[in-house]
Amino acid sequence: ISMRIFSGGIWDEPFQVHSWTTGDCDCARVAVTLNGDIFTSWWVTSTYRVYSRARIWGDWEPVAQISPAAQAKFSDIAVGGNAVFAVWTQKDTIYQVYYARRNATSGASWSTPQIVRAGSDNQEVPVVEVDNNSIAHVVYILAVAKGGIGEVRYTHWTGTGFTSTAKISSTLLLHYPSLHSRGSNFYCCWQEGASGNGTGVFYNNKIDGSWRGIGFAPNSAGCTYPDVAVNASQSEVYFVWDSGGEIWCNMGAIEGPSPGGENEPPTADFAFTPSSGIYPVEIAFDASACRDPDGVIVQYSWNFGDGGRASGRMVRHTYNRWGTFSVSLTVQDDQGATANKIRNIEILRLFQPLSISWTTHKDESLFQTRYVNQVTWTRNPANDALGVQIVLHRVWRKKAGESDVAYRLIGEVSGNSYDFMDKDAGAKDTYIYTVTVRDDQGHESPIVGDVGNPILVRPMRNSRPLSRRGKLPVR
Repeated sequence: ISMRIFSGGIWDEPFQVHSWTTGDCDCARVAVTLNGDIFTSWWVTSTYRVYSRARIWGDWEPVAQISPAAQAKFSDIAVGGNAVFAVWTQKDTIYQVYYARRNATSGASWSTPQIVRAGSDNQEVPVVEVDNNSIAHVVYILAVAKGGIGEVRYTHWTGTGFTSTAKISSTLLLHYPSLHSRGSNFYCCWQEGASGNGTGVFYNNKIDGSWRGIGFAPNSAGCTYPDVAVNASQSEVYFVWDSGGEIWCNMGAIEGPSPGGENEPPTADFAFTPSSGIYPVEIAFDASACRDPDGVIVQYSWNFGDGGRASGRMVRHTYNRWGTFSVSLTVQDDQGATANKIRNIEILRLFQPLSISWTTHKDESLFQTRYVNQVTWTRNPANDALGVQIVLHRVWRKKAGESDVAYRLIGEVSGNSYDFMDKDAGAKDTYIYTVTVRDDQGHESPIVGDVGNPILVRPMRNSRPLSRRGKLPVR
């Protein structure tokens, strides 16, 4: 299985999604979120197993077998909202349509496969679409008589299972249904007649909650493998099919939604995890709760309140300073209407120790005099309130009269030690000291300047130390 991505007017190099040694692949399918996450499925003819692989946040997950050890084939996959559904035909005593589902988040597992709607007749070639509300919509061929006589059946997800099926086609020789969704509307087509040389492409569209009736795409005789799609406004319906080794297309306003209705604006909402954290911290934002009642959301614009911005339904952002930030999400639907949602997030910090002070000792010998500074501090209970484990104290110094950005690291002691001896103080009253803490997750307290801003310091573990007697104010 290989994939190429067309982006910015350029085709990327082919990427191998998966390979194996025996048997061919069939029904390679791909579904993509507005955020660019990719979900694929296929089945292998030698094993009759259905497989899937996903790329989320740019990272490919391992290949997953999603069908059990039974004869499975004709798979399809779709994603919408925060749900991914895969469907396929599987033979127990007869062929039935099975499904499995997962969240569209990284590392999510597939559910145990189950039958969509159990029956006494063979079910074939299922197709699935998932709307923005994470609801799966499935069509398939129900074979009601020998010789390929069947009908197209439709069902949708309820949250716990699938509804009873609705017949949306005539009962006759037909093949290869296809389904396309746009907002709350659904467009279904199929081939009637013999496989490889059908009498035509027929369709039925579910508009504003009801199926409009069976129609025929003109000039589609001799067809096979039809597909259907619509434009953003749903004013035109497009059919494409194979006939005589050529690809044909028919487009026009065929049973689309009634014109003249006002566009309903979308609604914006989002969640984030974790709900807080100690900086620097990466927060995952998820706008899957956004809805558009009569169309689709085509743009998600984020403002994280610290100068950072992003686009996409699911995004990540790293906060590199503490504070309370107003996160703003603006969504736009396919008709240009917008909605906005703002939520606050509090980013925490570790605190420096209390009572940081130092005492200068004069060390005289026969040939030289040197000064040694003993730096001491006490535990800060504010860190205990955060529930963190302090594993390291880091001692910094600067020359008297220098700004706080001049602090350089001169030593480290364990989180249970509260003093440090600077044995290279040079002369009396040369240096000023401060101390930071680091927890077991690698977070470090900032050195807070006079205006409450963190001082960005570059560790220099081999710096030489000196001293001065004094005590730092608590900030």
